[in-house]
Amino acid sequence: GREGGRMTRAHDHGSFNAAFPAGPLVLLGASYAADWQLLSIAGRPVINVGVAGEDTAAMLARFSRDVVRVAPRAVLLWGFINDIFRAQGDMNTVLANVRTHYTELIALARASGIEPILATEVTGRPPFRTWSESFANLVGTALGRRAYRDGVNDHVATMNRWLVDTAAREGLLLLDFQAALAEPSGRRHKPFSQPDGSHTTTAGYAALTAYAVPLLDQHFREH
Repeated sequence: GREGGRMTRAHDHGSFNAAFPAGPLVLLGASYAADWQLLSIAGRPVINVGVAGEDTAAMLARFSRDVVRVAPRAVLLWGFINDIFRAQGDMNTVLANVRTHYTELIALARASGIEPILATEVTGRPPFRTWSESFANLVGTALGRRAYRDGVNDHVATMNRWLVDTAAREGLLLLDFQAALAEPSGRRHKPFSQPDGSHTTTAGYAALTAYAVPLLDQHFREH
């Protein structure tokens, strides 16, 4: 598998008794999810309920309204980046809250007969808007100052490890979006990152689609 087996394959998972076996796949998250133009998978529609700017608390608050109401076969949970971007104070507390929210999202989905599917968060890059800004980033790196975005990426990596462990422990399908878009340094590949260093390019979404569709197609055929 990709990155030492972190690409979780569908046949690693037990069967799930879906309440709505013919239902759609719901994509729940923030702007990264909202901007993914994925219309169907494995012959079933994809309902995208991503909302730009949301954090995991907001995703949890609207789960019944936006996910349970449409009677899906499964829900793909993707999106904790805004929790990190907006963190005030102790990051350990922020990440603990994210873990709590994901645990509750998984439990809510299962209680509703909806299969939860996890996705790792994607890392970013330092912003690249002007030549002078890129030069400043280079100089900062040469002087030993880490870019802000690399600090964010460290927290993303911490949470992603928890998601990988949770998927393994709970028998959930995990889509490793981070591995699909990242270069060896851990930053997102430049062609997959918009100039703000955060949002994903059309090429990035094409790479996600090429990675995710075969795994989801296999998973829904086998379960």
